[in-house]
Amino acid sequence: MVFENLEIEIKKLYKYCQKLSGSPWTAEDLVQETMIKVYRLKKTDPNRKFNFSFLCTVAKNLFIDEKRKSKEVIHFNEDFYGEVMIQ
Repeated sequence: MVFENLEIEIKKLYKYCQKLSGSPWTAEDLVQETMIKVYRLKKTDPNRKFNFSFLCTVAKNLFIDEKRKSKEVIHFNEDFYGEVMIQ
């Protein structure tokens, strides 16, 4: 296992993610995505050690990446008659 007491670490990470995101649903998603990422890292490098601050950093970076992705760009084009069309 990655952590000795995984349940306690996940609860602490959930609290951190909830404060970060302000949403219990987003916090659950962040915890899951963080643990998947850490699992993949552990799989590629079994001797690597992880601490709680690393988990928080991964969760924060995932949260920031998601916020950057969610910015929608709306392009406005005027049609032949001058009306604005949203694409």
